[in-house]
Amino acid sequence: MRNLAELNINEGGVLVDRAPPSASILAAFEAEFGLSLPEDYIHLLMYANGGCPEIDIIAPLDFSEVDSWCVERFYHLDNNRDGPGSLWKMTKLLRDAAETLYPHLGSKLIPFANDGCNGL
Repeated sequence: MRNLAELNINEGGVLVDRAPPSASILAAFEAEFGLSLPEDYIHLLMYANGGCPEIDIIAPLDFSEVDSWCVERFYHLDNNRDGPGSLWKMTKLLRDAAETLYPHLGSKLIPFANDGCNGL
């Protein structure tokens, strides 16, 4: 996994100071959506619970159809289920959209970031 400090995840130029999600918040999220969060993603949430990475371009491995993608903001996970950038809210929105628009994707989707183009 990449050294997360290299990403310089910040909010308005200031390092993210939002508390990492507690074990009870992680457990409640996983129970609510019937999934287990990947350990690498939990590591990211513990390092920076949301925020904008300064290094924001990714090139998926073994995915020749797309050259790169952009990450504008990582979602955060806390007790606020309806706030902007809330992983709770964005997961519900994605799941609701996927049921009708992308049923083949299944119910284990987790939108971890915003791409800057008004997409999840």
